[in-house]
Formats: sequence, structure tokens, C-alpha cells
Amino acid sequence: MRIKKIVKSRDCFKCQDPCCRFQKEEISFAPIFTEPEFKKLKTKDKNQISFQKYRNSEKVFQVRLVESGKKDIYLCPFLDSSNQQCRIYKRRPLDCRLFPLVIMKSKDGQTINLCCYNELLCSALRNISPEKFEKYKKYFSKWCRNKKTVRLAKGFPEIVWDYDEDTVIISEIK
Repeated sequence: MRIKKIVKSRDCFKCQDPCCRFQKEEISFAPIFTEPEFKKLKTKDKNQISFQKYRNSEKVFQVRLVESGKKDIYLCPFLDSSNQQCRIYKRRPLDCRLFPLVIMKSKDGQTINLCCYNELLCSALRNISPEKFEKYKKYFSKWCRNKKTVRLAKGFPEIVWDYDEDTVIISEIK
């Protein structure tokens, strides 16, 4: 499923923010892979990196983070810290492709929404004008109504994050 990026690759590659680096208390936010995404990884990638079932799912897996050498900081094992680039960038999971957007339950748990974290979690958002962000919101609202998106959210309910008040709702996924 192709997705337009809200943040340019070059901004991601030079970023020092937390989407690939996690404090100890954020380990549960490590990237998750649906079964098809996991299968697309080359055998070498899967054999060298540890995964665990995500929320006891048989169809969704979470990568195990590795210690960074800095106190209480963990890294995604796919991050090449020598150049700040993802080693599986073209095969990264939806969880990573969407960030700083996330598929998330509403506060009451009754609906599924596409939400966006703020610039505190993604400094690259500071480089996006309000007009450009509004254009992206329209694009992603349409993306949320796409049959593939709805099927994905329903077929892999584990990828839907629990509500987080630090996000803004962009669109409901019908």
C-alpha cells in the first residue's frame, strides 16, 4: 500500500528524535510488523534481529530493541546509527511509514482514527507549513476511506494503537 509521506526522507535521515530511539519506558512503542510485512523481510534481516509476538497475536510481530550504549536508551535494530538511516527503509512496516501519523482508537474506543503526533515527537513537522499540513490531512482522510486501509485495520486489529491524548485526529477510518 503506497502512502505519500508527510515528512521528507532527508529530514528523517538526519533526525535525532525518538521514532527510532526509545527511552526505557517507551520500549512498548517499538515498530510492529504485520505478518505480510514480516515475510517481506529478507531472511538475513529476520535471522539477525529478534522479534516477539505483539499483544499475543499470531499475525503481528514487534521488533526487539537493542541497547544503544547510552543509559536507558534503546534503538530499533534496523537503524544504522553510523549514518542515521533505516536499513530496511523501502521495506519498513506501515507503523514506521505512517509516523508521525498513527492508527488509533478514539477515547471511548468506539471508532478508529488516523491521528497525528505533534512536533515534540517529530521535529520534522516544524518544517511543514499549515497549508501543506491541511493538504496532507485531505489526502490522508481519503486514504482512510480506502477499502485496503479499512481491511488492514480490521484484519490486523493489533496495529490500532490505544488512545493517546497527545495526538490530533485527522480522519475516522470507516
